[in-house]
Amino acid sequence: MISAEMISGQFGIGYCTWQSYGLLDYSGVVVGMLSIGILGWETAWLVERIGARINRWLPRNAR
Repeated sequence: MISAEMISGQFGIGYCTWQSYGLLDYSGVVVGMLSIGILGWETAWLVERIGARINRWLPRNAR
């Protein structure tokens, strides 16, 4: 979704990061990249927790 924002969006983190890159505002690019990374990490963590809760019947080492 973020890559789609970079290409054709007008709002969002991807759009702001791409605009910062185009304006040679590298501090804005770094902030955008860090934001994307943190949001990705948090989303992966949340999906893993939800999956572990839903699939309690699986053996521990299969998770």
